[in-house]
Amino acid sequence: MSEEKRYVFKITDVPLLEDPTKTMQDSVMITDETCGSTQYTAGLFWLAPHVAGHGDKHPDQDEVYYIINGSGILHLEGEPIALEAGDVVFVPKNQYHSVENTGDDVLKLFWAIGEGWANLPEIRDELGTWPEIDTKDVWL
Repeated sequence: MSEEKRYVFKITDVPLLEDPTKTMQDSVMITDETCGSTQYTAGLFWLAPHVAGHGDKHPDQDEVYYIINGSGILHLEGEPIALEAGDVVFVPKNQYHSVENTGDDVLKLFWAIGEGWANLPEIRDELGTWPEIDTKDVWL
């Protein structure tokens, strides 16, 4: 990626990552490194059909999703909550959560966390284990 700060992003502007099981893809687009954001981190996430994504918890950060495509279940502290394309989802800080794709289509979502990338070491470390793939292989 260019050293120049960006304000509008295309999927080809940042690395596309795929988890080792090849069931999840993630693209971290808004960071201090890409555009100078120190208060937000955001990106796109894809989950294969009929797959439960991994769960996590952000001790000091709320998270927001916008469901672009697909349907599934948000598991929030063990409570299943249905979600579908067009929904906006709020995940409060310190709440264990995961997303399950219950449909036949790829579940695609935009995610945002109210914290700078530099202050999210657990997420950086986890995504650091995911190999980068060619953006032509994104599940658009």
